Amino acid sequence: MKKKKTALIRSFILAAVVFAIIFGGIVVGRDVASASGPEKSKYFTSITIEEGDSLWSIARQYCDSDTSLSTYIDEIKSMNGIVNDRSLVAGHSLMIYYMR
Repeated sequence: MKKKKTALIRSFILAAVVFAIIFGGIVVGRDVASASGPEKSKYFTSITIEEGDSLWSIARQYCDSDTSLSTYIDEIKSMNGIVNDRSLVAGHSLMIYYMR
């Protein structure tokens, strides 16, 4: 009888430990997912270049905090086929993106 009682206690303890591990993993996983915030989407638009605009000033205006300015500028240059940073012309259009 004592062996059955010991086995029952061990089974109960094992089940409690397994439950705690699984439940704890779910709670911690949920907290980690919510800590990163909602996922952002990339939106594209065309802007008209104004007199005095530079890739840096445009990047400062549209780049989000998760992307470095230089990475954003490189992507804008690639999207628009820009090889020379000084090739922006007032009145021309430029395809950019922003995150929301």
